[in-house]
Amino acid sequence: MCVDACAQIMRRYDLPEGLIAYDSQARIAARAAGRPEPRGWRRPRLLIYALVLGALATALAWSLATRARLDLTVLHERSPLFVTLADGSIRNAYTLKILNMARQDARFRLEVDGPLGARLETPDHPQPAQGPLEIAVGPARVGQFRVFVSLPRGTGDTEVTLILTDTATGQRLEAPSLFARP
Repeated sequence: MCVDACAQIMRRYDLPEGLIAYDSQARIAARAAGRPEPRGWRRPRLLIYALVLGALATALAWSLATRARLDLTVLHERSPLFVTLADGSIRNAYTLKILNMARQDARFRLEVDGPLGARLETPDHPQPAQGPLEIAVGPARVGQFRVFVSLPRGTGDTEVTLILTDTATGQRLEAPSLFARP
């Protein structure tokens, strides 16, 4: 703003402009010595900036091209940690968040890998207690599901793995989680 104001006043009084200007030391020295002022885009600093900007653009393009289109988060319910069922088995509740970043609906098969007799159930999808559950998530959505895993009471293991498989692509995600018991 100072440069523009000074230039206006100098024009008003018919004086030479350029009293205040943005300039480099090299151009000021060249002008004082009577040499031509250096003007070029091939300065080292400008080339370094262009290389850094190109590297950042390449890294951004690579990260967007190789990002995961599917993500699974498993959260163990804290209250209560476990429930003892009428048949003596122990049930834990989990919240699953499935991130579908694809542009079309996705169908998934959810299974539990753990000790013999592990059952997977969900109140959202009434299906048989044995075998995998079928889950659908819309395009560019996060599907949130509540899931129950039940194990027989005498089971010694305290870890289960929830396995999510995309039925169209076969992509498989595994999420190990703690199984709380008395």
